[in-house]
Amino acid sequence: MISLGTMFWILVTFFGLIGALRGWTKEVIATSGLILSLFALNQFAAPLFEFIGSREVTNAAGEVISPARQQFYILASIHLFIAFFSYQGPVVAGRRIGERLRVRDSFQDKILGLLVGGLNGYLIFGSMWSFLEYKVVSATEWQRLDPGIAYPFDPTVILRPAIDSDLFSMLNNMPIPMLAPWLPYLVVLVFLFVIVVMI
Repeated sequence: MISLGTMFWILVTFFGLIGALRGWTKEVIATSGLILSLFALNQFAAPLFEFIGSREVTNAAGEVISPARQQFYILASIHLFIAFFSYQGPVVAGRRIGERLRVRDSFQDKILGLLVGGLNGYLIFGSMWSFLEYKVVSATEWQRLDPGIAYPFDPTVILRPAIDSDLFSMLNNMPIPMLAPWLPYLVVLVFLFVIVVMI
């Protein structure tokens, strides 16, 4: 079993390399979609779960799926769906906008792409990890799991970091706890940046 921390940093690095290849302009558009996704989940996840309700469900294999695991599946699915289309946006936009977003081969553009791509990796996979560590209580309010509670998966598959580990304290810096109070402002700033600088 690989450590969640190791997997997290591998994926952030991988997305940084993708960002260096794609160019920072395309990565900033993906960032705006990811910020929008977090904002939407922060605002509307609690009402969604109130509407759906929380009860245990049994899948086709006879395994009981707890409400906490269902919440993770729903949040992760919505976030990954929006992330996918955030990355596909420049492709779908067509030739006119695509020309403005094309990759330049300067060293500065590659470094900016690496940094923004790494940020996007953090926003995608840090959010996924946050969905395991935090549960939505109400709109804009997330509550961290108590120290003795495990993640809603088999511990041989996904193991929660120990309380005294560096990973446990690192979870305070994941997107949900760190960005939740600032998401409305970040949405405005990122979209203003995209509109003013890129279009």
